[in-house]
Amino acid sequence: GGGGYNEDSVAHEQYSERLQQLLESLRKEHDEIFGKGDVDHDGFMSPDEYFQLHREAEDDQGSYDQEELEVGFADLDRDGNVLVSLEEWRQPFEGHIDAWLQMADTEAQQEAQIAHYKDVFNQMDLNRDGELDERELQHEMDNLRVQKRAGLLMEEGVTEEDEGYSISQVSGEDMLRMMDSDMSSKISFEEYLLGGEQPNDFEER
Repeated sequence: GGGGYNEDSVAHEQYSERLQQLLESLRKEHDEIFGKGDVDHDGFMSPDEYFQLHREAEDDQGSYDQEELEVGFADLDRDGNVLVSLEEWRQPFEGHIDAWLQMADTEAQQEAQIAHYKDVFNQMDLNRDGELDERELQHEMDNLRVQKRAGLLMEEGVTEEDEGYSISQVSGEDMLRMMDSDMSSKISFEEYLLGGEQPNDFEER
């Protein structure tokens, strides 16, 4: 099967594109604030310009303590020349973006993985009732056995006897027992996700 992978990757690309567009507009906004603060347009923000920028925003943001502003300016002024360049202005912002992107990427990977498992689950669910019964699980194990014999699932470093032996020991009934946490004699997608992942994983146990 695995047809879901292509859809997943297309969805992921679209998501990435939207994300990039969003980040570009946030970057632009952040740069524009610098441009607004750099009143004399010399490419740097002086302490006075920095303080003035924040004073103008006070109505929306509440008021700033002068000491807070001085510490904020010093944090941005990496090279200590008492001027903040556009590069320095961008640094903390880019740091936040990087951290946020890593989080988003992890979430996207998890979502893609769940979508892949759902795809496999749906292929196993022959009568489309949203649950797997012993017959459907047995059918899947038989399929895997046939694929094994055809050598489709051969892994390097594993002999045919090992492979054939391990998978032929697992029946649909075994699979059901392993995953059926609510003893309903049916496997829901949640049980499948939590208990079994994919049947292919059972040969390794």
